[in-house]
Amino acid sequence: MKIEILDGKSTIGGNKILISDKSTSIFLDFGKNFKTWGNYFEEFIQPRATTGTLYDLWQLGLLPHYSNIYREDLMLDSFEEVVKKEPMLDISAVMLSHAHLDHAGYIPFLKDTIPVISTVITKRLLKAIQDTGDGKVFSQFVDITKRLPVKDTFSNDILKSGGSKEKQPREFKVDNEGKIGTIAYKLFHTDHSIPGAVAAYLEVYGKSVAYTGDIRFCGKNKQGSFDFVKNVKNPDILITEGTKFTEDNNEKVVSENDVFNTCLDTVKQYAGKFIIADFSARNVERLNTFLNIAEMTNRKLIITIKDAYMLYVISDDFEKDPDTINIINNDNILIFAEKRGDNKAWVKEMYEKYKDRFITADKIKENVGDYIICFSFWDIVDFLDIKADGGAYIYSSSEAYTEEQIIDMNRLLNWINYFRLKPFGIKYNNGIEFDRKYHSSGHASYHEIVNMIEEIKPKILIPVHTENPLLFQKVFGKSMQVVNRLEQ
Repeated sequence: MKIEILDGKSTIGGNKILISDKSTSIFLDFGKNFKTWGNYFEEFIQPRATTGTLYDLWQLGLLPHYSNIYREDLMLDSFEEVVKKEPMLDISAVMLSHAHLDHAGYIPFLKDTIPVISTVITKRLLKAIQDTGDGKVFSQFVDITKRLPVKDTFSNDILKSGGSKEKQPREFKVDNEGKIGTIAYKLFHTDHSIPGAVAAYLEVYGKSVAYTGDIRFCGKNKQGSFDFVKNVKNPDILITEGTKFTEDNNEKVVSENDVFNTCLDTVKQYAGKFIIADFSARNVERLNTFLNIAEMTNRKLIITIKDAYMLYVISDDFEKDPDTINIINNDNILIFAEKRGDNKAWVKEMYEKYKDRFITADKIKENVGDYIICFSFWDIVDFLDIKADGGAYIYSSSEAYTEEQIIDMNRLLNWINYFRLKPFGIKYNNGIEFDRKYHSSGHASYHEIVNMIEEIKPKILIPVHTENPLLFQKVFGKSMQVVNRLEQ
């Protein structure tokens, strides 16, 4: 058996974990590493679609150098010959822990014959991301549009989209347990800041392997995380996330219920005033928190059409399933009628299905205290149509870590000041500061990770999704073997 951390061993996100026995190989996640991506790309510097995008990422070392795993329609003949010189992998499946892009973001580059093992909700979230995206390679999670080789004006070989008739569905397996080749698996539905998250337990060539994915113990689904810990005792190997595993280990755990109480108090202080709630688009639990606050303060919750489509896709309105989340049909949810210049199919579908739920900026202005508006930094321009003058902006999302994120937060504060809103959860005080009472992290704290590992008691520990792999060696090195790869 061999375990290789192809990405994510000393950075947060970008997990690509290869597990192989003598006859079967699988990936645990195949994510986008935003840190290494940011070393080369930004808004105005992007990979070229004409090269299939894959070529540019390969050249920069952002994708693992193996043959037989990537889509052939993304390769020109000359590049395909380069790829074929690399070691060949026969991948049987990708086991996807959840739909955040740092775990799923590079799946669109993999061959459509490689199935994805996930939950129903994860598959549907990826569909929502794809449908509301730009249609390019990066968003082709559930359906693939083949690219075709052509000549450009200068007789260069390039690739272009083959058109909607060329769509090829990617296979998803949504069983909680089963077998891929010789590798048996069982998934545990765990707690994270996105629905559909799982941890995994594998039997690989006589060895037991547990993988936490991203995990926490303080949200609505915390019992699932505790069940995972309870049921994977004494595995041979534990692959664990370590996002918040740092030397500064005194951070207080903020639960979703704590966030509810803090934000409820803030909303009550601004009766009759504008309220904007800013949180991650796919944090459905946080959306439900603000929906409950809206109901308790006699307000309606206004969400973007893109967020509404996500809620529709994971609901029974889209397809009957026991794992669906039926928030979209709550009468207290309204959809902001933003000014859109497109006429996409998903937009038409939403308007036809929920026509009576849309609300315009002019209608909002009639009585601003009747609503909580769920806008993020990326939606804030639409607020110019509402022309707010005073109220509260509740920043209920993760802290900024990168230089680019800090720049975005400074821009956000400029908008908040322009609308004369009072910021909560974020402020400028000789630099950007965040008030952690307004956000519950999607990741286990230092002490929760310690307790989890001590209870599971693996023989071998492999940390991923962390900037502090050496700290795991320092804390656990005397009681277990701590490694960053394994071959037995």
